[in-house]
Amino acid sequence: MERAHEVTVTTLDQLTPEGWSTAQFVGDEHGSQSSFYVSRSRPGTGPDLHQHPYSETFVILEGCVRFTAGDQVLDAGPGDVVVVPPDTPHGFTNVGDEPMLSVNIHAAATMQQLDLPSRRLDDGSYERT
Repeated sequence: MERAHEVTVTTLDQLTPEGWSTAQFVGDEHGSQSSFYVSRSRPGTGPDLHQHPYSETFVILEGCVRFTAGDQVLDAGPGDVVVVPPDTPHGFTNVGDEPMLSVNIHAAATMQQLDLPSRRLDDGSYERT
């Protein structure tokens, strides 16, 4: 007998820890093989350099973001999709004057992240320390 698949529904509010501005969806907790963040960053903010053992895909919905990914520095805005390969050090900074909104998709049911020693430069890019 084939087992029926259960559809689950949750809200971004339920996925946003108190005091955070980012919702975190861990696929394994919801029967999904992918995970994601809905990231809301104020101007001048964003995650420092880190890496994952799988690819991460960013869909920029609002704002202007400067990515550092490996040796590349690139800007992305609304409608842009940025794919960072596995094991690539990356981070981003909202370099605009308005809040940034993105969906950051992790190609894994459980997120794994290695934070790397780095510092944000004046232009919003990063360097490893």
